[in-house]
Amino acid sequence: MATRSLTRQNQHQSSSNTQQVNPNQNQVDNQTTDTRSAVTDTLRTNRTDGDKTGIDQLRIQIGKEMDEEFIECEFKAFMEAYLPFVPTKGDVADCLARLRKATTPDGEPILRTVNFRTEEKPELHECLADFHDTVDPIEAQLFSRLDGLADVIADSQISGREYRYQFYDCHNRQILSDIEGSTNKIDACFPPVGCVLPKSGESTDDTDRLHTSIIPVACEWKVAKDPLDICRDELPLLTFVSANVQIMNADASRMFSFGMTIEEDELRLWYFSRSHSAVSKAVDYVKNPAFLVQAFLSFMFATREEMGYDPTVTFHHDNNNYTYSIPPATPDETTRFFRTRKILSEYRSNNVTGRMARVWLVDEVTSNAKDAEAVAGKPQYVLKDVWLENSAQTEQQIQKAIFKSIDAFLASSSPVKEAMQGMLDQHRRLIDKGAYKNFFLTIAKDYEGQKSKPLAGGHKKHQGLFATQGLFGTMSGQTRSTCGTPRDIHEPPVVPVPQLPRAYAQKKQYRLIFKEECVPVGELNKLADVIEVLQQTLIPLQLLLGAGWVHRDISSGNILAFKQRNGSWKVKVSDLEYAKEFPRDPKSKGPSGDPKTGTPYFMAHEIVQGHYMYYSFVDSFSDSDSDDEVEAPLVHNFQHDLESLYWLLYWTLVDRIPHLPSHTHSKEVFLNMIFMHPARSKAFLRSIRKKLKETLKPSVVFFAKPLDKIRSSLCAAYQNREMANEVNNPLSYIKIYNRFSQFFEGVAAGRSDWANEELLSRREIAKLYPASTERNGGDEGTSSAPRRGKRPRGSRLARPRSPDSYAPSEGSEAQSDDSTSALEGARSAKRQRNRG
Repeated sequence: MATRSLTRQNQHQSSSNTQQVNPNQNQVDNQTTDTRSAVTDTLRTNRTDGDKTGIDQLRIQIGKEMDEEFIECEFKAFMEAYLPFVPTKGDVADCLARLRKATTPDGEPILRTVNFRTEEKPELHECLADFHDTVDPIEAQLFSRLDGLADVIADSQISGREYRYQFYDCHNRQILSDIEGSTNKIDACFPPVGCVLPKSGESTDDTDRLHTSIIPVACEWKVAKDPLDICRDELPLLTFVSANVQIMNADASRMFSFGMTIEEDELRLWYFSRSHSAVSKAVDYVKNPAFLVQAFLSFMFATREEMGYDPTVTFHHDNNNYTYSIPPATPDETTRFFRTRKILSEYRSNNVTGRMARVWLVDEVTSNAKDAEAVAGKPQYVLKDVWLENSAQTEQQIQKAIFKSIDAFLASSSPVKEAMQGMLDQHRRLIDKGAYKNFFLTIAKDYEGQKSKPLAGGHKKHQGLFATQGLFGTMSGQTRSTCGTPRDIHEPPVVPVPQLPRAYAQKKQYRLIFKEECVPVGELNKLADVIEVLQQTLIPLQLLLGAGWVHRDISSGNILAFKQRNGSWKVKVSDLEYAKEFPRDPKSKGPSGDPKTGTPYFMAHEIVQGHYMYYSFVDSFSDSDSDDEVEAPLVHNFQHDLESLYWLLYWTLVDRIPHLPSHTHSKEVFLNMIFMHPARSKAFLRSIRKKLKETLKPSVVFFAKPLDKIRSSLCAAYQNREMANEVNNPLSYIKIYNRFSQFFEGVAAGRSDWANEELLSRREIAKLYPASTERNGGDEGTSSAPRRGKRPRGSRLARPRSPDSYAPSEGSEAQSDDSTSALEGARSAKRQRNRG
């Protein structure tokens, strides 16, 4: 550990472009004194079992996940869209002129004229001759010659710019980061000028590892292509992309990163961001050295922000923590600074693209200097750092809109309020005079930051960049793979799913500072606490029903528990970014259906399968005599939120209680897939009572009957509502909400048997039962922190249909015993009537 810290500190010693930090500047803190911050150092979590598995063993999975994230464009378009700046023709010409005069170690000009053909038929080109027609080149020796080129470029005089980043040859050197699993290697990079670096070239000394925080551009070289060795030809690309995934995972101050690859005479430039990744088309840098000169100039004379570092986030290297600067929203405000104290939530993703949410416990401090004092009298806060789609409303905007709708609902005399009056009277103390706001997070401040770069002009989607048969097996162009927790990140499974459209929507930074440090319901360690929090969740869900809003992502991570002074838990509903009003405004111009949004473990059955259980078929809009039918578009409704509570409790009982039969059953039902699989479908459409009695731990087998009954009630409620064409009628949901209230009241009757039941994570349980951790159904599970999976799904317009009146009563025995039969029968009858 001492060696590791010393290496990192040496790499961050003061450089020529490092300035003194003050409260109104957002510079990186590169000082390495022994003075510790006045605020406790950040404690970072181990995001995977990194001491056993390195990122080099995840390359295949990273390639699978990143495969659909890339667009490709012309080299010129790439420079204009993504590079820090585009050097002028004059600056490039000046460099080329000096390269003609500069010499290699052999005394030859770096840039000289070479005959690419024969003396009889000459083809003369001015080129980087050392890289042309080499005989049995050694990769490390060949590309070390780029040092000479970089030295010449470093002497350039670029108007308005300074030499800030140096080219560094580190052939096949391992890179170090502050998260586990850092075993990747790169061939070169562009660290800041002034960093104390090991000797250039290849090294086998672990103390010479480069820290990810000083690598804005990672490089990978390949001396020649071998068209007969497809698998080997792709591995360097996977190594290189994996390095960028690692860099973006490790450093909270990164907005984007760059890359450069050379394969024989082909140069490509790369860009990685939270919205998309891009790669340039290959250019011949040997015959056209101006391409390489342009790239080197742009990287070496870039500013820190142009290299992808967030100017509002300061990384304190020796303390391993960050300071977030929140700029003022009005002229009367001042910049506020929040120093990370410990990480509360983050994950090590196999994909650069996405939300990359990090949640920190923070202290408010006086500046972004590393030794800044805490602001007196201020409490600790929680800071959430996430990337949202640029068009998305923020958590605070949505929360304000929800509060406005709830206030209007409580002040109204609507039929929905009248039908819910019993609930309102029961919880009067908890909802009157704005007290309902306590069921949501208390937002102290928020900030919308920078946006990701827009797509390059003339780009094309480039799928299959890594998906060669040699690497991934046979993969159709119509499939893609998904993965995520809860499965062991060390050995990711291959799960083909239908290819879905990729919009590459622009993203924006969003920082949310709130007052409560909470525990996700999926991390509470007592079953009684989970039941208490889930029961409380009904109240804000009922208020959302009355106000006409759906959450759309009820999960183990978004239902939070806040410990009050008296030791009891208070539910907090968070992560409102996907919340929407329901029913939809019929005049809305948005899509008629909803994309699949949520965490796969807890998605409602209809959301996973992509259509209503008892959906209506309506006639096609075609004027032909065809019997074609159009499926009604699925829209997330109130019961879908409610059903997520069923899955949350089911998952808690079979996944988090140490009992081998439960553990086995959980791995059959709870897979991180965004499409329906048989075990999951059966756990909702058919009776689960017998199965739960066989698999639950004896101390909680009491839950088998009530959980099966509430499942039956959910199925019957779907059938009654959909066959009566009442999906958009809020009144049709009140009965099932009341049934859930009765369910939790009934469960409380058996509390003495299970109240003290301890809960573990799936990782902990897997360690108890190592023999059962073989891959099951494409899901290797060790973590109890399910991840959100959201994928767009196309939808089609449909006309409303006439209501039906023959639906069975809610909770009927026939429906309880075999919901599948009832479902198919209803579908068949509906088809016949619509066709008739």
